[in-house]
Amino acid sequence: MDQNTLLFARRYRLYLRLMAFLAQITPQSLHHLIIRTVGRWANPFQLRAANINKALLSRFSPEIARAAWLNWLDSHSLFTLNFLAYDQLDKHWLAKNIDIENPDLLEALRTSGGLLLTYHTHHQNTLCCALGFSGCEVSAIAAAPEDSPLFPYIGRWAKKVNASSEQHFRGGRYLFINNKRLLARSIRQQLQEKKVLVSLCDFHQPALSSVEGRILGRMICPPVGAIEMAIKLEAPIYAAMLAPQNGRLKLQIRQLNGDDGVSAIIQGYLNFLEFCVLSNPCCWQGWDWLNELVELEKISNDQ
Repeated sequence: MDQNTLLFARRYRLYLRLMAFLAQITPQSLHHLIIRTVGRWANPFQLRAANINKALLSRFSPEIARAAWLNWLDSHSLFTLNFLAYDQLDKHWLAKNIDIENPDLLEALRTSGGLLLTYHTHHQNTLCCALGFSGCEVSAIAAAPEDSPLFPYIGRWAKKVNASSEQHFRGGRYLFINNKRLLARSIRQQLQEKKVLVSLCDFHQPALSSVEGRILGRMICPPVGAIEMAIKLEAPIYAAMLAPQNGRLKLQIRQLNGDDGVSAIIQGYLNFLEFCVLSNPCCWQGWDWLNELVELEKISNDQ
């Protein structure tokens, strides 16, 4: 483990210990104060502030970028306090804390199942809980916690996120990517049985089957395996964003047309992300890796 990753891991462990302690001794009515004070100061992503703010400043004015950065930190701390209380959440929590922009699409998802492409928003695990509270049987493609270099430091919290959220999946589970054969079989079964499969594809993973997409003026090759399977099985495909907005979590869902092929699905998925990001910059964790993507203008000049 390099020195920067080690420092981040130790800072993350300290942050989680502190937030867990405060969550135990303070009423929920004071959580907003914890988020805006201790949550900002102790947040491990402060160590990534320069990188994230560079990405934000590439798209927004300094004033908007500064507000987005603070809201980004607050969003992370909100997730932290939420997952520490996953055991206590129920459908009443859903009604009190989440605004659903497209209830008709959520009902279609519940009735017919399908592939739900979401994004790294800090709240992707909470999204899966919300789907379960809405009557969906949910499974989610995820990396195994043990595969992360941070596992020796924050592994028990990573396992808690998975175990305490999974209990709300109505029989579904996390499908870990470290067993490719089992993963492919599980994806097929989930879609064939008209259940809900959640996948996050908003990161760069070039491969022989890569499909190029565009996001915020940069080129990205997201993983496409689950999308290809959904198209083959003629399963409905949706994109969903769950992120804080106006003091609550807001769930937005869009349906994508699988008849147009993988490339169109990927670009529609990224177009919806870009729409959400430009109207609510704090919604996306991807500011942390946007600078690593190649600018489309540079590709054009190189050619």
